[in-house]
Amino acid sequence: MQSLSPGSGRYTTYWPDVGCLQVPWLNEKERISIGRELVDLWEKEREIEQSRKGAMAHLERLGVESEDSRRRWKVSKAPQ
Repeated sequence: MQSLSPGSGRYTTYWPDVGCLQVPWLNEKERISIGRELVDLWEKEREIEQSRKGAMAHLERLGVESEDSRRRWKVSKAPQ
């Protein structure tokens, strides 16, 4: 549907081909189902991010990712 045009990285669209393109149109029940699944997925992504932040907060309280732990790691690793 696209062909090169003179110039750097330019394309033209061949509109007769675009007009023949078949675009699927699902029935309303299927569209609603897909929409719900997407919204549910986005909510789960937010929950995962909140869980990750909570887990990282526990690491900070334990001192695992503290400046002091980073300093100890640097001084204890073998010379390069």
